[in-house]
Amino acid sequence: MAGQHRAGVVTLFIRKRGTWVEVQELSAAVPQQSGHFGCAVALRGDTLLVGERGHDAGAGLFHGAVHVFEL
Repeated sequence: MAGQHRAGVVTLFIRKRGTWVEVQELSAAVPQQSGHFGCAVALRGDTLLVGERGHDAGAGLFHGAVHVFEL
């Protein structure tokens, strides 16, 4: 992500006729430098959970975050 060192993204692919094709790129609503969005992912059905271990909740409190996406 331009301007946000180590902010992170998650790229979604589908397989079409034996070839992987990129369909979407996800990022945090408010990307943070060194947020490491995408450090962990979990998929169940159409629900994708994405970890962001360096998320700053304010005042320098790096508690991390989990982002939920409905695909």
